[in-house]
Amino acid sequence: MHFFFYICKDLPIRIPDTLIRSARSLIELRVTLVNNFYYPWRGGEEVHCKNLAEGLRSRGHEVEVYCSSLPLPPGDRVVNGVRVHGHRTLGLFFGVPICPSLFFSLVRSKGDIIQVEFPNPAFAFAAGLAGKLLCKPVVLTYHNDLPAVTPLAGLLAGIHDLLALAYFKFFSALIATTSVYPRGSRVLSRLNYVVIRNGVDVRRFRPGKRGDYFLFVAAMGRWHRYKGLDVLLEAYKLYVQAGGRRPLYVVGEGSQRPLYEAKATAMGLKSVKFLGDVPDESLPQVYSSAYAYISASVDRSEGFGLTVLEAMASGLPVIATNVGGLPELVKDGVNGFLVSPRDPRSLAYAMIRLDDEGVAAKMGLMGRQMAESLTWDAMVSSYERLYSALIGASGKR
Repeated sequence: MHFFFYICKDLPIRIPDTLIRSARSLIELRVTLVNNFYYPWRGGEEVHCKNLAEGLRSRGHEVEVYCSSLPLPPGDRVVNGVRVHGHRTLGLFFGVPICPSLFFSLVRSKGDIIQVEFPNPAFAFAAGLAGKLLCKPVVLTYHNDLPAVTPLAGLLAGIHDLLALAYFKFFSALIATTSVYPRGSRVLSRLNYVVIRNGVDVRRFRPGKRGDYFLFVAAMGRWHRYKGLDVLLEAYKLYVQAGGRRPLYVVGEGSQRPLYEAKATAMGLKSVKFLGDVPDESLPQVYSSAYAYISASVDRSEGFGLTVLEAMASGLPVIATNVGGLPELVKDGVNGFLVSPRDPRSLAYAMIRLDDEGVAAKMGLMGRQMAESLTWDAMVSSYERLYSALIGASGKR
């Protein structure tokens, strides 16, 4: 039986009482998580998957992750008590791994429920089909639409979105990470879903001694051009020309980094500093020492904005573009400024407005307050309730 939950605005999830009563009889869950990659691969979906896996594990549940082995060799390993099955990868197709063996591993998995992260249609289809064959509930977390990073990718994404309803019937529940993102989604807008927002570790990311630099954090691979760093560099030049003096620190690594560095040099932006791939343990210090955070994403590929939430937890005011799920986190004039995408002038003007330290401090405080309500623990609790309800309703265990 398939259960689709309607959107709810508040956490925890509102689940029918009959399902909650059946869920209370379950003490331990066995959860199979499916994602493109796992730690030490770093990205928004990977951070979400890792915190979900470790959060469930800390509550006494059995968790296994099925993913591409990259950047490590194929094989099994244990990360903080979570068993990770890294599958051989034949290559990357528009940034997502091709792992033919993953489906055959899933049909042999022992979990009571399968959780898969999207966007990766191949992994989503494999997880859904495996769940169907095994008569197990499957939950899909829909992080964002398939990005149209090239004309061919846009064509394939359009075809997928037209056909998605056929295999989305495999899923027992769909999860969106914000309430605003589904409204413009060609897939989610046609379906029922529940909202479970991502979280942040507010003990790890917390306010410190405010510095003087604007901060930008993003991967710089070919498939991450939607992060809008080229637009930010143009905006930063306008900011400097208007008398702005705060430097811009850029964190991230990837094949496009040399191109961005060359562009900054050609534009004469001597106060732009590329920090490269900052280790995880050093990121909180980089955030807390900044003056403000900037997210310059140009399209709907930005489904949530985990770096924005990390910045807010660090007490930083945020400038973000009005795309994807970002408006759910950034409230214009409250904890930051929202600007139009691909608009360097609007972005530069917001940077100038944030030069007012009183305004920046007040917005940073409001951002921290919002972050304190969006913790990983709250997110894990919501997933735990949903899993228990679905497993109880399916008669498993």
